[in-house]
Amino acid sequence: MKTLVLQLARLGDIYQTWPVVRALHRTGGENSEIHLLTRDAFSGATEGLSEVHRNWTLDTKNILEPVVATSADVEQAIARLESFVTLLKAENFDRIINLSFSPFSSRLVAAISHSHSQVAGYTRFADGYLAIPDDASAYFYAQVGADRSSRVHLTELFAQVAGVELQTTDWRKAPNFDHSVVSDVVGEVVGLERPPIVVHLGASQDSKTYGAHKWLQVVKQLIEDGRAPVVLIGSKSEQALAQQVKDSSVGKAAIDLVGRTELRDLFAVIANSQLVIGADSAPIHIAALTGTPVLNLSFNSVNFWETGPKSPGSRILSFESANDLASDAVVGEAIAILERKQGHAEAVHVSGPLAPYRAPADYDKSQATWEWLQAIYMGQPFPLPESKLCYQGLQRLNEANELALEQLHKLTTKPLDQTAMLILTRFDEIIETIAGMVPALGVVVRWFQTERLRLGPMETTALLARTHALHLRFQDILSLYNQVQEQQNDNLKLG
Repeated sequence: MKTLVLQLARLGDIYQTWPVVRALHRTGGENSEIHLLTRDAFSGATEGLSEVHRNWTLDTKNILEPVVATSADVEQAIARLESFVTLLKAENFDRIINLSFSPFSSRLVAAISHSHSQVAGYTRFADGYLAIPDDASAYFYAQVGADRSSRVHLTELFAQVAGVELQTTDWRKAPNFDHSVVSDVVGEVVGLERPPIVVHLGASQDSKTYGAHKWLQVVKQLIEDGRAPVVLIGSKSEQALAQQVKDSSVGKAAIDLVGRTELRDLFAVIANSQLVIGADSAPIHIAALTGTPVLNLSFNSVNFWETGPKSPGSRILSFESANDLASDAVVGEAIAILERKQGHAEAVHVSGPLAPYRAPADYDKSQATWEWLQAIYMGQPFPLPESKLCYQGLQRLNEANELALEQLHKLTTKPLDQTAMLILTRFDEIIETIAGMVPALGVVVRWFQTERLRLGPMETTALLARTHALHLRFQDILSLYNQVQEQQNDNLKLG
């Protein structure tokens, strides 16, 4: 089978795709042929993934060059994109797996797929509207993001989209990535008497970073502790940040590799280190492939449950912002990891790539909405109402859904009933308002809206019937929750 995997996101997402590609290769049989498409700017993250038959790169800079030129030439840009699409379509892929979850990628998949192609991930219906053919991608569309409560790691979600089951061996470094074949700067680390602690100063977004002053305190304390050399890593854009750390009297003792390494160098640096400290970024996902423990500093701009470290022995310190996380706590947790001791009371522990994260018993951030997600998508019991407002919201959802069912029934006999259509439009406004007021109910509302989106274009009678059936499913979910509420009330009466 000839398979194309699209991963048009950034470096970290590509490294999180490595285990999935390996699982596809492992389970594909002798005639399996895997192609991987990434953006040209991040194609370096595909180097070393030997399971790929051919790496394709989308050169967005070249395609968009005519548009951003002084004399914009949109037609030339379109011609370049069409030429690239033609090349991909000519490959006649049997299976296309889109792990990008973006509007552009969905249009690209629709353009290059054939009628016989098996498609997973976002694509487009014939009328151009978004199509979500698989349940895992529907889950992503409805429930994944920094402002959501999903606790399914992206690598696991990628695997579900691809239809593979991961094994621990799918997380491993490239076999040809050792210090003998990478740049000379790696020798500064590999040759050290003691394995170092690697500190990644930057991140893909400023909101993920810890800040120069905070990093200065962390590096200072680690160097004064003296148990391991400290190595600074990062991109060229982070050299100014590294310089602020190096300008301090103690910071001069750190080995500065910021802006001096290629991606393949980082495999050797991280593999030969005791610990990596950093925000949500490519190095922590490289560490998952080398098996190096990570101390992940996570803030509210990301959802660490989805993008956190996977290497055994790692830990996560999650706070609202960098201001809420003291440098002493970071250093203390780093030492606790190295000594394999209990550290910060709120630290989340990582046992391995296939094990769920272990949060403290009283760790209740987003717990209520996560229980809702488990109930709707994973068949777990529905939780008790978290508040009076939640119970009232459920009542309003029930009432609104009953009214919607009545209007759908009217439309089966009077398809052009304007009053019925107006009430159905108001239904959307009502459930979105409730979702905004009660986060737990936002889970079920987004499930409903996504499933309705998945219905796609069809003849009016069929569409009405499918929509009616979906509202009945919505009613079933709300009824299950109401049963939990009634049971709670009965227990209170008995008590």
